[in-house]
Amino acid sequence: MIIDDKEHLEKVNYYKDFRDKFSFIKEVISSEVYDEIVIQETLNEYIESHLEGTSVLILSDGNVTDVELDSKTLTYLVYIQDIIYGRITLNSKFAPDSIDVIVELLNPKNYEVVKSYSVNNRYISGMNVQIGGKESIYELYKDISTYGTDGGKNKYASKELYVKSVDRFFDDKTMFPIKTTARSSVSSVYKVSPDTIKP
Repeated sequence: MIIDDKEHLEKVNYYKDFRDKFSFIKEVISSEVYDEIVIQETLNEYIESHLEGTSVLILSDGNVTDVELDSKTLTYLVYIQDIIYGRITLNSKFAPDSIDVIVELLNPKNYEVVKSYSVNNRYISGMNVQIGGKESIYELYKDISTYGTDGGKNKYASKELYVKSVDRFFDDKTMFPIKTTARSSVSSVYKVSPDTIKP
């Protein structure tokens, strides 16, 4: 389900082209960010029908002034926080972790604000995937954020990102940070990687 204001939805034709290609978007709802009641009721209905777990992705609008950066994002985060508190009040056994909140921030100064919320949130900086008009970007993000499903037949068919500690690849931890290039860093990691994971 996508919730956005009318202006943005009109720019992407209410995701019609995207919805024709991908079946997982079931509903597109037009609502201004300050229509608190509409947004909370819509989200509550969605959560109620997905009690096994819900993910909420809150994206920022990069087409606003620096002063307004992340303002709508933080407003939506408040709405989600209120929904979680409301559910805990009604049911003390409600698990807040069943709602996974992913927040995109364009201004790193707002990171501490997001951390202060007691929702099970993850922070993404600068990931503004324009899925309405750039299917290739969507496909890239989908590929690197999911595991391959071919049963290991072609281990390089899918690309994935893995975060590894630098000390797995470099003995001298005191040498970081150092001036380097992406090419030399990748080359260094490749050289010390086990042969079993080299292409």
